[in-house]
Amino acid sequence: MADQPKIAVQTPDPNQTSQVLAVAGALALEWAAPFAQITVGGDAEFIVQPHVECIGGLFRLDPERKARLLDAGIQATHEEANACNIVEAADGSWNLASATDPWSSAGLAMGATSFSASSPAGKRLAEALVITEPDSPDAVDLLEQSQSWALREIEKIVAEMGKQQSRRLLNLLLEAVATAENLADSYSILRARYKRDIEIMSENQ
Repeated sequence: MADQPKIAVQTPDPNQTSQVLAVAGALALEWAAPFAQITVGGDAEFIVQPHVECIGGLFRLDPERKARLLDAGIQATHEEANACNIVEAADGSWNLASATDPWSSAGLAMGATSFSASSPAGKRLAEALVITEPDSPDAVDLLEQSQSWALREIEKIVAEMGKQQSRRLLNLLLEAVATAENLADSYSILRARYKRDIEIMSENQ
C-alpha cells in the first residue's frame, strides 16, 4: 500500500516488561491498522505508548513468528541459566545479565519455564503466559482488551490525519476498501469453484 503512515510503539521505560508490552502493542496495532507500517521503537510520524491492556496482542503471533521470537531470546542471552526462570523486580527489570531488545524480551518471556512478577504490568504478563489455549475465555478476554486499546489508538491517529492530511487519509481508506473488496471477490470465486468439494467434505465430517 502506497504512502503508509508509520506508527512506532515506544515505551519511556527501558525495562524488559515494558519491552514486551511494546511488542504486544505493535501486534495489536497490526491487526487494527493493516494500512499502516508498525514498528517497535524508532522514529515515526505517530508515536504510541503501550498500555497493560495491550498484552493480549501476544496471542496474535502465528507459530512461525513465535518460533523466531523464541530463537531471538535464546540468542540474546546465550542460553543464560536465569533466562528459564525469570524473576521480575518492582521496576519491571528482569534477573538477566544479558542486554535484550523488545523482540528478544518477548521471546524470553514466552519461552521461560517460570515468570515471577512484581509490577502490575508483569502480573498481567504472567497471567497471559500461563494461557496455553488461544481460544480459552481468558485468552479471548485479553485479546478483546488489546483490540479495544488498539482501536482507540488508531482512532486518535485517524482523527489527527483527518485534520492535517485529509486527502492522504481518503486515499488510504479507498485503497483499504478496494483491497478488502478484492479479497471478498477472490473468496467468492474460490468458494464457487470448490463448492461441491466443500459440500462433500462437510457431509463426511
